[in-house]
Amino acid sequence: MGETLRSRRSFLKTAAASAAGLAVAGPAVKSVLGKAEATGWTNGMAINPNIDNLRVVCMVDNAMITNAKLVSYSLDTYTAATSRTQILSNMDKMAMTLAQKTTAADAWSTIFQKPASKTWAQVIVAIKINTCSTVNMARIAVVEKVCTVLNGLGVPGANISIYDTTCNPGLNAYKNYFSATGTGTYNGYTKIPGVVTDSLGGTTPTAVPNRGNVNCITNLANGTVDILINIAVNKGHMISGSDGNTGGVTLCFKNHFGTFPPVHSSSSPTTAAIAEYYSMSNAIVGGTPPRQQLCIVDSLWADNALTPTANPTSMPARLVMGTFAGAVDYLTCLNIRKPSNLVNATQMDWTQIDTFLTAFGYTTTDPNLKWVEITPVSTLPGETDSQQPRMLEVRLAGSAAMTKFALPHGTGSLEIAIFDIRGRSIKKMFVGLQGERTSISWDGKNEHGQAVASGIYEVRISAGGHFDAGKIMID
Repeated sequence: MGETLRSRRSFLKTAAASAAGLAVAGPAVKSVLGKAEATGWTNGMAINPNIDNLRVVCMVDNAMITNAKLVSYSLDTYTAATSRTQILSNMDKMAMTLAQKTTAADAWSTIFQKPASKTWAQVIVAIKINTCSTVNMARIAVVEKVCTVLNGLGVPGANISIYDTTCNPGLNAYKNYFSATGTGTYNGYTKIPGVVTDSLGGTTPTAVPNRGNVNCITNLANGTVDILINIAVNKGHMISGSDGNTGGVTLCFKNHFGTFPPVHSSSSPTTAAIAEYYSMSNAIVGGTPPRQQLCIVDSLWADNALTPTANPTSMPARLVMGTFAGAVDYLTCLNIRKPSNLVNATQMDWTQIDTFLTAFGYTTTDPNLKWVEITPVSTLPGETDSQQPRMLEVRLAGSAAMTKFALPHGTGSLEIAIFDIRGRSIKKMFVGLQGERTSISWDGKNEHGQAVASGIYEVRISAGGHFDAGKIMID
């Protein structure tokens, strides 16, 4: 699971170890076809001088979802099934961890950068959402947090556009929740400062690496937009077949198929490469400071479907945040989509997914590539941890096989879930940790009392807002 945060104390160590320097500047990026072109992206450029491009934060918290058994999926049903206050609070913690600041205000003011020639009241913001499917769209509280932070910095609601332009059947649902002044209500929900739109000046041809001139929304192509925020959902559209190949994912890169015209074909280059070319363009990462300053993957729900309109197939209960789309997408694939108990990832194309980094001059083994997984009970930068975490062993009865966990101090009870290597649920146990109990035994049997076969089994624990996983080998 990458850099999993196992305890309050280990988080401090992780945060310190993750404070990486900026990538070394290099030559102009070369496409996967080998032809160098002038673009908005050059190898080694920093999206934010104070945050490493390859640092990505993931919040894990089941409490962000208040109803896990939805019978229908729409923006209104999602809003009713999510905890607005928990999401808003968690996104502050994510920002603090990403920017490594001790207050949310300092964190957000580090993440968002305005042109030196403008005041915050003059800044123009665009927030890209994915409304291609009405059943899996960014949840309202996630978009709300970004809007209210920008509004708090001084950006008027009328200057904040929430958009999807080329495939937007779900866009109208968002209009109920937003207003230019941030006043009014909808279904008891105070409206959010921002304007929902399917047009940002129309479209105009703009240079895209290896694609020539491609239509792009005008206000990005001509530099009117100062800050671009990419809020994607976690989808499996475009796995294979006539739609081409994006590696088996629709995340931040492909979210810009609502900024540029979508290209759905199996011809070369693949749609994965096209999505990368879009994100290399001056329209996306040009400007001073660079335009696209924050990428978020709303992974509260996710799907693995071949079509863009399928219902969610899993509930990871995660949010992901970083400054560079390539790292956000690659690490989301590795740490959320790949584990089979979250999303069926058997058709994911890792040759394509690796290019999310390598096309931008990075490697998949770059030492600065950091997935920092946190929970609501994690120690934040600047906090102290005066209490040792509680250590717990889950043992296989009658053998030396075991896996260890560090739990937040004061944990009183937890759920232990056993999965086989294919992600199938084997057994669940609910246990109390009275006294100084430090060991729990699994008898190696499934829910029906049958001994399981030899092999590797995943042990997942959840205690309040804390989650962790380990493995046990049965010979």
